[in-house]
Amino acid sequence: MAIKVLVVDDSALMRKMLSDILGSDPEINVIGTAMDGQDALKKITLLNPDLVTLDIQMPVMDGLAALKKIMETSPRPVVMISSQQAKDSKATIEALELGAVDFILKPSGQISLDMDTISQELITKVKVAAFAKLRKYEKKTVVHRSFTGATKKLIAIGCSTGGPQTLEHIIPVLPGNIPACILIVQHMPPFFTKSMAERLASISELKVKEAQENDEIKPGMVYIAPGDYHMEIKRVQSGMMFKDIIILNQREKELGVRPNANIMMRSVAPIYKHNAIGLVLTGMGNDGTEGARIIKEYGGTVLVQDEQSSIIYGMPKSVVQAGVYDEIVELSKMPVALLQVLEL
Repeated sequence: MAIKVLVVDDSALMRKMLSDILGSDPEINVIGTAMDGQDALKKITLLNPDLVTLDIQMPVMDGLAALKKIMETSPRPVVMISSQQAKDSKATIEALELGAVDFILKPSGQISLDMDTISQELITKVKVAAFAKLRKYEKKTVVHRSFTGATKKLIAIGCSTGGPQTLEHIIPVLPGNIPACILIVQHMPPFFTKSMAERLASISELKVKEAQENDEIKPGMVYIAPGDYHMEIKRVQSGMMFKDIIILNQREKELGVRPNANIMMRSVAPIYKHNAIGLVLTGMGNDGTEGARIIKEYGGTVLVQDEQSSIIYGMPKSVVQAGVYDEIVELSKMPVALLQVLEL
């Protein structure tokens, strides 16, 4: 049965464009459109769509206000339609926190060489989101630990669809004194990774930032790979000592994504060996599987999110099927599981 979709946007041109793109797929049925959030709420009651695409900036009632109402009164998968403006990137991260499954950058409305790519991305994300598990962030208490004499480790996290919501159940719960640096690859465009880092920094004891070239790997730091940049680490000599730094590059996409978790993990494993911890969270695709295998080959530990708590059980499932993991962990137990590995 086709996925019933309601398209919400204040622009008539954008409503038509999105409807035409989605309607071109036989597995999707655009059953209606709405011109603002208030109109959307009425149409949801009337049409009962399986999924809603929701613009952020609209008159009368904007996307965030409409999303709150949808999640309160008639929860269902929502894909946000966002521009690449700073205010939209912040609002998009907030929307993901409120329960939206995913987002896509708004097409320009002009005929362009990448329109086919945008169309396919929209169709794919709508199909995946239609079967996603809904999750809303709830503030958790920090789990404090004493780490006297603990060996310095590195946690390499890979995630995609559902990642921002999922990370908010992990990073803010970890104490600021952990003997590890955390690297995160979240499949997300430029600007949005910075907004996500700022959001996590505002609710965490750990210091969270979007990674920059030559940032030093230090305990208590969380670095998020910038959108459209691969992130690796490199060990360099500094006087009589050695230090590990972040290297960013825009080499070819791997598995269709940049940043890529495999690339990050491949650089971490030979340097940190048994002190490397790989963590593969919710997301579609299989990025992170090869990285998990390499971390295991060097003696490191790999944790994966379980199916029940994953918004999209794609990346974790791939790791499990490949057998390159140590433990499958439910999301609410993930912070404690990580702390237990750090204490070893």
